[in-house]
Amino acid sequence: MKLLFKISTLLLIIILCNFFNLIYGFPGSYSGCSSISYSQNELDTIPASFDVRTNWGDCMSPVREQQSCGSCWAQVTSGILADRMCIESDKNIKMLLSPQYLMDCDGSCVSDGVSGCNNGCKGGFVGLALTRLINEGIVSDECLSYQASKDSSCPTTCDDGSPISNTTIYKATSCRAFPTVQDAQYEIMTNGPVIATFMLYSDFKPHKWDVYIKSSNTQVESHAVRVVGWGTTSDGVDYWIAANSWGTGWGDKGYFKIRRGSDEAAFEEGFITVTADTASVPTSQYGLEYQFGGNSSTFLKPSFLILLTLIVLYFLLVPIILS
Repeated sequence: MKLLFKISTLLLIIILCNFFNLIYGFPGSYSGCSSISYSQNELDTIPASFDVRTNWGDCMSPVREQQSCGSCWAQVTSGILADRMCIESDKNIKMLLSPQYLMDCDGSCVSDGVSGCNNGCKGGFVGLALTRLINEGIVSDECLSYQASKDSSCPTTCDDGSPISNTTIYKATSCRAFPTVQDAQYEIMTNGPVIATFMLYSDFKPHKWDVYIKSSNTQVESHAVRVVGWGTTSDGVDYWIAANSWGTGWGDKGYFKIRRGSDEAAFEEGFITVTADTASVPTSQYGLEYQFGGNSSTFLKPSFLILLTLIVLYFLLVPIILS
């Protein structure tokens, strides 16, 4: 009986490890973007606080729910292009883009200092995904809705059966990286959100903090989010504001704050973004509102419910079996 208990405990640990690996994935550290520097005169205009939601509130694409799938790399890159298209078109283009399309179609790889490939729910590199947005583009979420799983091949039809070759392809024009935090701030305040990749630690739990300050040394996985602004608390703590992809029930309606100026959890090491190709978007799509093609934000994911049920059953049944 003791051997059975040890084996079942080991299996539970393996399930948990694989589950959390699927949630977080790896956004990677590869960039491949051109470095953008602003003049000192421009940097001197950076305010003490800024929030994209205040300046371009209508343009922030909705917080997504990646579910039990390590697709943050696809969520954040599709989201950043949608945000930028809206801002650069003076709020005329509001098109939710398809992370599923990137997951199914982008298997590009890198071996420049780091190595790996974009691989659906198993993670990917935001720099590679942004490059694909420039070279190949992406379809709307209405065409290909999020499934939280990777198809075996790149689809040729939308969810409704219409050919993808007949639908609008949305593209980026350039990929930008920033040598300093100040350059990234100026980019945010003038052109819109940027992407941050950082390391998740075991204490990354929003109900325990207002501004996240790392207190654990236990790494979970790397992650990617959209950075939308910054500010300072009443007691003098500088912070960044970021949009996560874990649903609107997480954090502050899907957003969170993390300490600024200390490179918290490597948050300040790799800000990148894209500029949008708005000229190729048909004017017939102007004036629309963001619209999900399928799965939208939820709080307690079905996968979490399944996992929670397994854990409860484990601790209820094992003692009975062993007694």
